[in-house]
Amino acid sequence: MRQMLLFSLFALLLGAVGIWLVQQDRGYILISLGSTTVEMSFWIGVLIYLISVIIIMWLISTLRWLLHAGGIRSWWGNLRRSKQISKTAAGLLLFHGGDWQKSSKLLSQSAKNSEIPQVNLVYAATAAGKNKDWDQCQLLIERLKLEYPETAVQADLIWVDFLFEDSKFDQALETLSSLDSAYPDNPAVLKAMVSVYRRQSDWSALIDLLPALKKLQVFEKKDLRLLVEATFCGLLRAFCNNPISDDSKAQLQALWSRVPKQQRQQTDILIAYVDALVLLDDSSLALNLLSKRIDVQWQDKLVAKFGSLTVKASKKQLTTAEKWLGRHPKNPHLLLALGRICSQMEFFGKARDYLEQAVELAPSAQTYFDLATIYGEMGEEEARLQTYQRGLEFAVSDK
Repeated sequence: MRQMLLFSLFALLLGAVGIWLVQQDRGYILISLGSTTVEMSFWIGVLIYLISVIIIMWLISTLRWLLHAGGIRSWWGNLRRSKQISKTAAGLLLFHGGDWQKSSKLLSQSAKNSEIPQVNLVYAATAAGKNKDWDQCQLLIERLKLEYPETAVQADLIWVDFLFEDSKFDQALETLSSLDSAYPDNPAVLKAMVSVYRRQSDWSALIDLLPALKKLQVFEKKDLRLLVEATFCGLLRAFCNNPISDDSKAQLQALWSRVPKQQRQQTDILIAYVDALVLLDDSSLALNLLSKRIDVQWQDKLVAKFGSLTVKASKKQLTTAEKWLGRHPKNPHLLLALGRICSQMEFFGKARDYLEQAVELAPSAQTYFDLATIYGEMGEEEARLQTYQRGLEFAVSDK
């Protein structure tokens, strides 16, 4: 309010000064152009001049705004931006609709003027890869890495995923090795390396990777535990697939020494080691390992493996299993194991009793088959055929 009052007083003062100046000197301006003359007072001329200058300056400022800061330029920019956003949206919709070719084309074209060009290029490269257009995929990945170096890891991992899907594991591993050298301990790179090593069954390389995976917490604890278990199981099973040689026992012990002590008690790892021992005709050691572990912690899988072993000390095997029967009288896995042990020892009557109890508690195709075999050994042909038939019916209905 105070400022308005001061401004009004200043305007009145300026007006009064202007009127006083006009009254002091009534000079005039004469403009002659051909046969036309224009005459006006000096002060009117000054006023017209000032107003003209103000109007011209306003027009120039307005034109400059229209062409640069806003107006037409802003309108044109917004129009282009809106068009590119529409292209990006259409490309993403096509991507999720599975139209890879059109999606890649639209997304790559709209990347330059997109608000998020990296995302455009990532999806464009992925769409090209899914379309098996490897040249376009590589071109977009290289463009992404060149224009946005911070996305180098993600860009190469896109390429690795497609190499993996195309079963080009050596090329994928080569790219991952380069990434690991440039960006050591990167969780995404390590995860991809795990996938390639598992697909190649390169368990030794995977074991070497485990400390880094644990240190960087690349996987959740449960997933890491499962990975460790799968790795050592794979290592031991790979040993079983190799031909036996004179130093096979030494090789097996060297492999077993690589398994951490806390992991040796895991069920699947222990079973894989037992299988390797059986392959090397060391069933006695396998039997001792299984019986000790079962005494500490009952596991049905271990009991089943215990019953499938063929050992010279069958009496000890039977005594141990019957001791467990006192604590687990209704366990079908133990009854099946006892039936198999008795069958190996040719105690067919006991084997039949154990297997009949097992099939009553938990029928399975395998138990029916074992029981039918015992009936055959005892000469009970009708019972054998009926049991086979029941086993077959059970297998079909179970499927």
